[in-house]
Amino acid sequence: IALGMHNRPEIAVGRFGIVRGPTTASTDRFEIRVEGKGGHSARPFLANDPIVAAAQLVMQISTIVSNNVNAFHACAIAVGAIHAGKVHNVIPDTCELIGTVRSREPEARKAAEESLRRLCAGIEITAGVKCHLLYKYGVPALINDDTILEPTVKAIRAQLGDVADDWVASMGGEDFSLVAERVPAFRLLVGSSQPGRADKVHTPTYQPAEESIGYGVRALSRAAVELLA
Repeated sequence: IALGMHNRPEIAVGRFGIVRGPTTASTDRFEIRVEGKGGHSARPFLANDPIVAAAQLVMQISTIVSNNVNAFHACAIAVGAIHAGKVHNVIPDTCELIGTVRSREPEARKAAEESLRRLCAGIEITAGVKCHLLYKYGVPALINDDTILEPTVKAIRAQLGDVADDWVASMGGEDFSLVAERVPAFRLLVGSSQPGRADKVHTPTYQPAEESIGYGVRALSRAAVELLA
């Protein structure tokens, strides 16, 4: 078995969050290179602008979740960067964009990748460009195992009282999911809020309450003793 914890500034110190089933998302990355034909901006009719094709592709990508993914499945797709050209009056030969696909269900993950490949093939036809897609699989979604979750919550309540509440799943990624693929696992959310602050994780101003570490250790230590008894 495996037990893990992650701090949450939205939860009060001394309290814990519980997520049943999928708790984080898989985190895949895609890189797309659109190849057109460069030229001078005074004569765009002699070129084939890859930026225009890439812009169309970005707009189409934004429809994947609404049009191609089951509405009951969690999925988020975002283009995070676009790079093309260096000067104002030259149409470049290529345009590159990178983005991420996050999903909590394997079906949504598959649908998103297939849709990206289909859109890239389509833009080649409609815009007359070459479109190269590199799709990189990241960590899978983290699935909390009920057979570990329930006795862990019971142990926490026996040790610290009624301090565990149901919490919402996240679209963030978690490499603890690689462990959970191999053994039954559960990740506990540990409250780390500071009075008067409205912090978020992974931000430069985040200041977690350090005493939250002690609460997490006490909770999971008791759970480990009970699970291994």
